[in-house]
Amino acid sequence: MAVTPAATPSAATRAVGAAREAARVDALTGVRALAACWVVAYHLWLVAGRPLLAPSSHVDFTPLVAMGWLGVDVFFILSGFVLTWQALHDPRGDAAFARATFWRDAGTFVRRRVLRVYPAYLATLSVLLPLGWLGVVPPPAGTGDVALHLVMLHNLVAAYVTTINDVYWSMPFEWQFYLVFPLLILPVLARRTAWLLAGGVSVAVLAKLVSAIHGPGAEIAQFPWRVDEFVVGMAAASPAVRGGLSSRVHAWLAWLGALSLVVGAYAVAARDPIWWQPGALPLVRAAWIDATVAMLVIGLCSRANGVARFFALAPVVWLGTISYSIYLWHLPTLLMARDLLGHATASLPPAFVLSIAACAVLAVSALSYYAIEAPFHTPSRTASATWRAPRTRLAAVVAWGACLMLAALWHAR
Repeated sequence: MAVTPAATPSAATRAVGAAREAARVDALTGVRALAACWVVAYHLWLVAGRPLLAPSSHVDFTPLVAMGWLGVDVFFILSGFVLTWQALHDPRGDAAFARATFWRDAGTFVRRRVLRVYPAYLATLSVLLPLGWLGVVPPPAGTGDVALHLVMLHNLVAAYVTTINDVYWSMPFEWQFYLVFPLLILPVLARRTAWLLAGGVSVAVLAKLVSAIHGPGAEIAQFPWRVDEFVVGMAAASPAVRGGLSSRVHAWLAWLGALSLVVGAYAVAARDPIWWQPGALPLVRAAWIDATVAMLVIGLCSRANGVARFFALAPVVWLGTISYSIYLWHLPTLLMARDLLGHATASLPPAFVLSIAACAVLAVSALSYYAIEAPFHTPSRTASATWRAPRTRLAAVVAWGACLMLAALWHAR
């Protein structure tokens, strides 16, 4: 039977809707909650003075919390996985990015990433820069520092890597991955994932060998040093989508990944407490986290196992939804809460103080997500047609960044 022209848009709409539904896995959002909460727990532990977390003689949570910085590695691997997972579910088919529309698709992808990561990031800068200029928090190193932060290239200057907000060190890695992702995805779409994996891991191993031989230097802040995590995540998405793995295999991978994450964190905390140091052990640690998180996220793509069901719980998914704001806001919020409560902490139980700080982080992060992130990234249907237009929101982001740069120049006069 012939398809009428009026039916064609409906079919296309249904295809896009079906693809989006297939690409949505709540458990993967839940993993973002794990990554964010692990980093928050680590910084809470540091702010509290590195206490021993052993509620009984048989259980000691200190090694797990002390390894909380690994949450960032989880974020990186998950980014590669989720973006590739979505690309492989594109209703146009595997060759979508390789067609003549490649550069248009690449531009659309980068625009969407701008609207995803920049609004909440600029919001934190809008608060921390004035506080820094007033002396409430450490100020930026100058207008150059602000300018490079605004384009997420502050890793190019070693002195700027951890200024303004210590967690900003990871932003250039993520942003630079977004910029090259439209190229990195091509081997995956062409079913040459092994080439991508071999190339990315080789580049990262060479970069890490410099640190392993000579000790860490400026190279650890550059994208090639962590490119393995992103490409491992990308490579893991291919068998998850195309592999036809059974529910039992997914369950085994999910449980092995979760168990490896816990046991490995204990082992690494006991043998390799320093973030990076000369020797082979850090290279083994990097291979462990790559393989562990890859197994975990592949396993979570089936809902028929207990690990996936846990990460798909509504509260966990909600935390994962606001996890980016949690990551951006948690450290300055914790530090300011500590300073504000400093005069009262001597008379208050430490657990109570930490609970107040954690609640403050949640409140600020939720506000950031609902007031800033969501309106820019996924505006509601009640928003005006002008605001829903991507160009309008992109122009607002650019203008916002320009205002911050002008404010930095004015302050430097």
